[in-house]
Parts: sequence; C-alpha cells; structure tokens
Amino acid sequence: MQQRSYVQASRYIDQLIEELRRVVPLAMKKWDEDAIHDARVCTRRLKAAVDLLIPVTTEQHRKPLIKTLRTLRRRLGPLRDLDVMISHLQEVRYQRRHGRAAAWVVGELEAERRLEREKFSAKVSAPRILGQLGGWWGLREEIAGKRRMLTPVLVRSLHEQLGSFAGQAEAMVTGGGAGSATGGRPPAEPGDVAEGEQVRAAAATPGTDPHALRIAGKLLRYTLELASATGHELPEPVIKQFKHMQGALGLWHDYVVLSQKVMRLTLDDEIACHDRVLYEQLFALAGLLWRQAEHQLKVFAGIWREQGTQVASSIREAMTLPEVVSAGTAADVAGSAASQSQGEATIPGD
Repeated sequence: MQQRSYVQASRYIDQLIEELRRVVPLAMKKWDEDAIHDARVCTRRLKAAVDLLIPVTTEQHRKPLIKTLRTLRRRLGPLRDLDVMISHLQEVRYQRRHGRAAAWVVGELEAERRLEREKFSAKVSAPRILGQLGGWWGLREEIAGKRRMLTPVLVRSLHEQLGSFAGQAEAMVTGGGAGSATGGRPPAEPGDVAEGEQVRAAAATPGTDPHALRIAGKLLRYTLELASATGHELPEPVIKQFKHMQGALGLWHDYVVLSQKVMRLTLDDEIACHDRVLYEQLFALAGLLWRQAEHQLKVFAGIWREQGTQVASSIREAMTLPEVVSAGTAADVAGSAASQSQGEATIPGD
C-alpha cells in the first residue's frame, strides 16, 4: 500500500511539473490566456502537494522549489486577474445602460495589462524558471525513504482541511448569512494578504470572511485531487457538488474584485471632475458587479444548506486510513509535523 501511494503521488507531481514546463513558455512569451491560467493553477496544485509533504521532507530540499513556484504565482497573478476582469466586462460591454462604463474600464485594464507584461518580461526568465523546476527531483528522492508515512500524512491533512472548510462554511451560512458575510468590509485586492493569513483570520472570526472560505476550498480541492490520484476515489456526484460550491465562491471573488477595481479606477482618474455622466455610469456598473457577487454567495449558501453535510460525510468516508497503517505510523507523522513546524518559518501562500 505504501509503495503504491508513493508511486502514484510521485507520478501525479511528475505530471504537474511536466505540465508547468509545457505552459510556462506559452504564458511568458505569447501571453496565452489559457496558458497563464493553467500555469497559475499548476503552481497552486504543486504548492499544496509540497506543503502536504512537509512532515516527510526537509526545508533544504523544499525551499528552492517553493521559491520558484511563488515567483511564478506572484508574477502570473496580476496578469490572470486582469484577464478575468476583462472577460467579465465583455458580458456587459454591449448593454445599453452599462456599455460605455464597461468599455472605459476595459480600456484602462488593457493598458494596465500591457504594463504588467513588460514588468513580467523584465523580471522573470522562462529558461531560468524551467531549470529551477528540477528542484522537484531532490524532493522525490527524499520522500522515497519515508513512503510509509505518505498515506497517513495525506489522510490526516485532508480531514483537517475538510473540518476547517466545513466549519467556516457553516458559520458563514448560519451565522452571518450569505448576504451579510462580508460584514460591510470591501475584500482585499488579490495578493494583498497571504492565503495562509486569510485562513487563520477566518478561524479567529468565523462567518466574516468568505474570501478565506474560498481559499480553504481551493486548498481542499487540490488535496482531494492528490488523494484521488493515490487511489482514494470519490463518487462523481460529490466531486461535482464540491466544484459547484467552489465555482460560486470563485465567481463571488471575481465580481467583488472587479467592483472594487472599477471604483478605484474611477477615483484614481478623477472622473467626477471631468465627466459626471460617466462617473454615474461607473458607479452603477460597480453596483451591478457587487450585486452579482452577493448573488454568488447566496448560490453557495443554497448549495451548502442542501448538500454540504452529505458532501463532507462522503469525503470523510472515502478518506480513511487503511488497516495496515499502524497507530505508530500515525504518531510518527504527528511528531514529524510538529518538529518541522517548530524548526522552520512558514512561507505564506499568495
């Protein structure tokens, strides 16, 4: 069992590395929107997998790969965010009421994207990134010596992540209500706060941070993907339901960030001083985007109320430790994880 889990997990990460090698040149040289999206998602999946391996690896072997993934993620992040914002605005660009405002914002975003591409090209080299991805092979050898710990590490982490996600979802839906979950505070721009910090903040103030819930859902999904690759199969309806929930949270975030961006551009360019009609149209557009965001929170809340308990139970049942894994192995995992956390600083996600 341990040998099979090691082989399957290693093969899964091998495939992610190869996919990243394929899409990075397309993302960095041709600005292919799909490649930018795929590369960013790939770095997140890899980071989730590497973080999961903390109890069975050393910082010496992890740090170079984590640094490379973080560089890619942070450089690709602004480009992906701009691509998404422009895409959403195309949905309203030809509406009579919001067309002019949407067209103006698209023009501003396209100019910003050109500048981001220039900055990216000046700071990041595709050949260098591709070469640094070779850091995975040292990690691969290291985990080979601790393969018996992989399954308990995976299952333990998955149950912890599921508990965190379910707890936050329940608090948001039953505590603050989907429509008031933002607590009246505008969400941060992408990259303003590390993902790990956002998740910790949500744990301290349950029901007030849907952005942290979204991040927790993404991390859980990446761990579920790794678990599926190592033989812990989930029923297809459960995967579908979970993706539907995560999709609603993703759209919520898209529309919130875009609404905030419209307001920021409006103020930065002092539109009120120059074109009062456009000023009113821009605020109407920002309001439309905010209402769309709130609708997506309500969609998530509805799915969670109807299916959340079932989805969580199905995941727990599928992710159990095999009988051949001894209690001693689980204790080894816990002890290793504790010593690792005491001996090194955490590198926050973004």
